[in-house]
Amino acid sequence: MGARRRLCLMVPWGSFTLFLLLLPAAEPICPEPCDCQQHQHLLCTNRGLRSVPKAAEPQDVITYSLGGNFISNISAFDFHRLAGLQRLDLQYNRIRSLHPKAFEHLGQLEELYLGNNLLPALAPGTLSALAKLRILYVNANEIGRLSAASFSGLSSLVKLRLDGNELGSLGDSTFSGLPNLLYLHLESNRIRWLSRGAFTGLTRLRFLDLSGNQQSSLRHPELFEPLRSLHTLLLASNSLQQLAGGLFRHLPTLAKLSLSGNRLAHLAPDAFTGLGSLKELRLEDNALATLPGELFASSPALYRLELEGNTWSCDCRLRGLKHWLGAWHSQATTDSSCACLCQLFCQMYANIHLSVTFYRLFFQTAVDSVPAVYKDGLS
Repeated sequence: MGARRRLCLMVPWGSFTLFLLLLPAAEPICPEPCDCQQHQHLLCTNRGLRSVPKAAEPQDVITYSLGGNFISNISAFDFHRLAGLQRLDLQYNRIRSLHPKAFEHLGQLEELYLGNNLLPALAPGTLSALAKLRILYVNANEIGRLSAASFSGLSSLVKLRLDGNELGSLGDSTFSGLPNLLYLHLESNRIRWLSRGAFTGLTRLRFLDLSGNQQSSLRHPELFEPLRSLHTLLLASNSLQQLAGGLFRHLPTLAKLSLSGNRLAHLAPDAFTGLGSLKELRLEDNALATLPGELFASSPALYRLELEGNTWSCDCRLRGLKHWLGAWHSQATTDSSCACLCQLFCQMYANIHLSVTFYRLFFQTAVDSVPAVYKDGLS
């Protein structure tokens, strides 16, 4: 009787064991080549990966780092179960293609890093599901063209990096769907042409970098009109030879403007009209020989002026500039002789920064006559 009872108890246990053996193997909590922290942060950087590993508990994943691998394409299913993902890093891979639905289920994503890949374009609609995205890096790819559809749906975007691509132009309303954008990087492209409406809609933009491109002129006076909140504008290292009169007049909050490393030989008297908040202006390494005295008349806040590396004509054509400085600084000398320009600039040194190189090249013949108190920092 006892033996029979023991047999009855063993049968169900054996059946349960067999049932467990027949179940499919459970997916590991953390993908094999990765490191995980509390199942929420997947770290898979520099693992030699050629495809995206699958997470066992995708609903818990908040950050997914896949940088420094050999991934060449992103499919529609690589992230489709990661609905709670907030940060995705795909930098430094070999990504050439993004499936149009690659990010379709990532409605909570706030940061997306696609820099240093081989993307030739941003297909319209690829990013449209990312309504909460705030940071987007697409720098150092091979993107040659953009349209407004490239950024459709990204109304929350605050920072956009497009530097180091192959962009040759920007058409009308390219960024019109980005009303909250604050920082825009377009440096180190091949931009030769900017449409008059290229920056339409960017009313909150604070920082714009267009340096290291191939523009020879900025001829549309209304080009920067939408950028009424702009604080920093970088146009260095282009091939600019001329600026449209009043080009910056719609930028009342601009505090920093860089035009260094261009080919500017002449600036119109109204070149900087409207820049009442300008504090720093960089004009070094151009082809300027003189500056009109009224050039800075509407920039009372200016305190840093970089002028070195130009081909200055040290003669009375600079008298207008001297008069502006004299009016700006109540203690400046009003002597009209050209030789006194050197001493004048030295007197201004405590309040307005002019580089040492500028002093040496511009006033090398007169610097010995400057009182010792003004020579401090010039040797």
